[in-house]
Amino acid sequence: MKGLLSLFLFLLSLQCQALVFDLPKNGGELVGRVQTTQIREGEDFSDVAERFDVGYYEIFEANPGIDPDNPKVDTLLIIPTYYILPRELVENTVVVNLAEMRLYYKSKDGSKAYIFPVGIGKEDWNTPLGTMTIVSKTENPHWTIPDSIYKLRRALGDSKLKKVIPPGPDNPLGKYALRLSKHSYLIHGTNIPAGVGRRSSAGCIRMYEDDIKRLYNLVEVGTAVIIINQPYKVCWNDGK
Repeated sequence: MKGLLSLFLFLLSLQCQALVFDLPKNGGELVGRVQTTQIREGEDFSDVAERFDVGYYEIFEANPGIDPDNPKVDTLLIIPTYYILPRELVENTVVVNLAEMRLYYKSKDGSKAYIFPVGIGKEDWNTPLGTMTIVSKTENPHWTIPDSIYKLRRALGDSKLKKVIPPGPDNPLGKYALRLSKHSYLIHGTNIPAGVGRRSSAGCIRMYEDDIKRLYNLVEVGTAVIIINQPYKVCWNDGK
């Protein structure tokens, strides 16, 4: 019984800290491990993704053949929290890999890696590639709707739409925003967490509220942000 309790507490701590990893001292590029869980009453794949701090499509692709919207209670799911770090990731740098819909940050002392799921631009509103910097940090941001989105929503009949949305539950930027040096783009929270891990934005990078709060407190103005699109990554592990 004591052994089972210790295992339970270990797995619980792993789940709560699933996306913060001590980096291998030998310079290896693999972190984490695959986890499993069971569907709880009332959960769908988006709920499980948020519970484990991963993206929707990570859960979807790891569990083929299971209804993502109405999975049966107690269905066993694979949680793919085993990662190859991108080689662009160096100390005090943010790397976003669009192909993974995932954001990486390495601590200033190089000892830890933080890995977060993100929502990225829809196909008609791609998130830009390249190296940028964080130029400002804003808590409880206002959202000034871009002209393209404003005109589209007005054309669709949203006559009551305001040009500027104040902080609050209707603000799609959430509670924290990091503006990039390509000024029309932000890394920010969201009031629709199901959009994390999907192509769901007009080009900005969306994060769960707890994740953007953590990243907001980790980074400073001037921190480099590298946005890449690498669908394949390879590394060595124990000579293989």
